[in-house]
Order: sequence, then structure tokens, then C-alpha cells
Amino acid sequence: MTMMRAAVVREYGGYDRIVIEEAAQPSLKTPKDVILRVLACGLSDIDLLSRQGISGWGLKPLEPPFISGVNVVGEIVEVGDWVSGWREGDRVIVYPSRSCGYCPTCLRGEDTMCHDARIFIEDSCGGLADYCCVPASSLEPLGDHVSLWEAAAIPLAYTTAWRVIKTARLKSSDRVLVLGATDALGSAVLSLTRRFGSFVYAAARGLTNTQALKKLGANRVIDLDRENFEAVVRKETDGYGVDVIVNPLGGSTWLPALRSLTIGGRMVVCGASMGDSPNISIRDLYQSYRQILGVPMGNREDFREVLDLLDRGELKPVVHGTLPLEDTAEGHRLIESGEACGNVIVDVSING
Repeated sequence: MTMMRAAVVREYGGYDRIVIEEAAQPSLKTPKDVILRVLACGLSDIDLLSRQGISGWGLKPLEPPFISGVNVVGEIVEVGDWVSGWREGDRVIVYPSRSCGYCPTCLRGEDTMCHDARIFIEDSCGGLADYCCVPASSLEPLGDHVSLWEAAAIPLAYTTAWRVIKTARLKSSDRVLVLGATDALGSAVLSLTRRFGSFVYAAARGLTNTQALKKLGANRVIDLDRENFEAVVRKETDGYGVDVIVNPLGGSTWLPALRSLTIGGRMVVCGASMGDSPNISIRDLYQSYRQILGVPMGNREDFREVLDLLDRGELKPVVHGTLPLEDTAEGHRLIESGEACGNVIVDVSING
């Protein structure tokens, strides 16, 4: 049996539950699969939630021991007998969502709306290891000129951020408030929103984070340690509010966010890290023609569109830093503590 390094979650709990150990190198599960040598893997909220054992609507628990990691960039080292169009040595990136492929939503390209939609790590080991097995149908090519680390930020954060912007029907004249602006998704929304020329308010806590957001191009940074975002928006828009709010937080932010929208404004909800049972006013919603729009993830078309921007050099993903596989737990800590601005990437190609 051939062994490999892997970041294994042996039991639910804190980031100290991640153990770097030897695990069996995966083999092909079906003739339609490929084996990748993992080069880089971006950490995500899915990794943190899976480690904590959190489950519920849209969150399917992984039973320990497991290997997570969904933002995978790698090189093909083995190809299944039924795979065509790919060969050993190809550098690729993995689209993390899987679906049935034949239901009405799949047939119109909305694979993430499929009733059987799932993340590939629910069926096999993820990319926080030297090797992983994935369906060849999940692969997209990655040019040699593209940074591995920047590419590893794309699958979840930037694909979803792109779908958020499309769902919000963003215009250059819009005023936008991004909550949770320093996390992987929030920073992705910020960097993509600035491409449209919209005026962006970005909310975060602490001097380090607010300075980072200024460098990313936010027009107005709101330091939540000193300021109330609802009060700032109301004052600086003369009481009108913003046109679009991107809210990956939920919880106690919902009601002030809703009140921060202008008449006819749109709040795009793409997460619930502060809670998924908010207290809102129904009248604040319908009396002002406001809309709440949900976006859990981008589809394959969104993924390809963002990859095209990256390939053409028109997008530079926000990367907080890179760590070797042996420091995966530290990557979890950086994200949970709020110290990371942007994506934390595990460079699997090196030894710590």
C-alpha cells in the first residue's frame, strides 16, 4: 500500500483536532475518475464547519476520520479507462460541486440547484493531502502562467462571489455594502465589485483589517470596533441607504442590514456564520420593495467565467498567505480568529 501525507480530522472540535499523518494513497474509484497530485488547496468555511461537526440545511456532516479540502489545484498522475481528453501531467483545477446531471435544473446549467447537489469531499477524500481522487468531469484546465496559489482561491470564494454579483444585477451606479469583507468570500466580492465601478462600503473589525480593505479598493471602510454600519450608511447616503448589500454573516446583522437598503434595494445572502435564524421586520421588507436573494454557490458557468478572467490576467485573487500542509491547523486558526484578509492557501507541493 502506497502512503501519503494528509491533514486528517480524527474527531470534531477545534483546529487542534487536525493531525498530519500518513494515510493510504487513493486509487481510482470508477473508470471515470482521475488521481491528482495535489499542488495547492485553499481553505474554506466548509473545512472549518466540517471539522466542527456542524450540519444542517445545506451542510452534510463528514464522519471522522476524514480529509477535507475542496479548493483543489493539481496535476493528473493517473487516468481512468473511460476518461478522454485528459492525460497524465495535465495541470488542472477542480470544480467542487457534483450533481445528477440529468434533472431539469442540471440540464439548464444550474447544477448547484440539483436536489442531489453535493461537494465532492462528501464522496471521497479532499485535497488536504498529497493525492486525491476526483471525477474527470469536474476538471478544468489551468494554464502554466497562472499562479497555483491564486487559482486555489477560485473554486468556492470567487465562483460564489461572481454569482453574488450577477444575482444582485450590479450596476456601476450602485452603492454596495459588503459585510464580512475580509474573509475569503467577502474579499472576493469586494475585488470583483470594484471592476464594475460601484461605490463600495466594506465592513470589518480592527485597524489591520480596515487598512487591508483600503488597499483592496474599498471606497469607504467601516471599522465595526468604532462604527455602526447602519448609522454610517444612513448618514453618508443622506438617509437613502445602499442599493446592494452582500451578507455572508446573517444573525444579528440582518435587521440593521435590511434597514440599510434603499427603496427597492437587494440584499444577497451567501452565508450564515453568525447564525441562520435572524430577527427581521417583514414590514421593513415589503413596504420598501426590498428583496432578499440567496446564493449558496456559483454554478459551472460562473466557475468557467471567473477562471477565464484569471487566465487573461484580469483578476488577481486576494491571498492572505500560504502555508505548508503541516501547518493546516494554523490556517484554520488564522481564519477563525479573523486575522486573515482573503484566502489562506495550503501549498501541498512543499514539506513544512
